[in-house]
Amino acid sequence: TNLRFLRWLVREPVVQAGEARTDTLDRIWPPDDWAERVAIPDEAWQEAAAALIGDGRAWMGGWRLNASPALRVAADGQTRSVVPGSGAGPGFAAILVDDTVHLDLAGRSVGFTLAPAPDVDAAARAAVTHGAASAIGPVDLVAPMPGAVVRVHVEVVAAVAPGDPVVTLEAMKMEHVVAAESSGRVGDVRVRAGDQVARRQLPATIEP
Repeated sequence: TNLRFLRWLVREPVVQAGEARTDTLDRIWPPDDWAERVAIPDEAWQEAAAALIGDGRAWMGGWRLNASPALRVAADGQTRSVVPGSGAGPGFAAILVDDTVHLDLAGRSVGFTLAPAPDVDAAARAAVTHGAASAIGPVDLVAPMPGAVVRVHVEVVAAVAPGDPVVTLEAMKMEHVVAAESSGRVGDVRVRAGDQVARRQLPATIEP
């Protein structure tokens, strides 16, 4: 909808004075201070966060040590981690429609929603890809901690891509996957199932 734009337009002095012409929009849009007009104040983020959880003064999101609760809130293409307001702020006219809180910010309606949780897997893949892009020679894979080799997933000369599992270790009753950090072929496998490895031992090498 273009309701926000129309609200701005009818408040412009040239329109209110009845002096609008066919080229008026070309002359006044966008206004020089548009970035300031559409900026969302911190208090609005906090009040929206409080409205999204029902009551920012009675947080029921679980136990937390030495930190205020925070929500990931999205609005106008932005995402912020926000501590819900206490209700002592300036106050904005607000209405909750389904899962969106609409706040009236100086005549502009802005919708706030809970943002999706961060994609941790995507961040990990991006980190691996970044490391792969900088690899120019053989890459030694490193055991992150002492443990027992549970499984070797590859053989020498096997092709691998960033993130592919190479060796699985068991340590502290948990399994840890040592993955390829770059594309290439397995140049050397130095362990087999049942072996014990030390921290920072090199179980395999990936060659470009």
